[in-house]
Amino acid sequence: MLEMARCMLIESSLPKMLWTYAVQTAAFTDDYSGAIFTYFLKAKSDTVKGTEKFIADVATYGKIKCITSDNSTEFTSSEFQSLLS
Repeated sequence: MLEMARCMLIESSLPKMLWTYAVQTAAFTDDYSGAIFTYFLKAKSDTVKGTEKFIADVATYGKIKCITSDNSTEFTSSEFQSLLS
């Protein structure tokens, strides 16, 4: 799906500096297994919803012990903080 989106962006002649705004994703990596979970978002502000989905998806494997981020502002919102508390 991501490859299809890239092809569409190439054909649209959209400047590459705007590509990140066209395809928003949230990626979570399990340090133990190396598994990567990728969620497609409609907007950067949907990071909380993507994180909620990730937590629900991995709940069957056990409790999440630690979440680290790249310190982007979407991870510092009060909505995100309440999700983790």
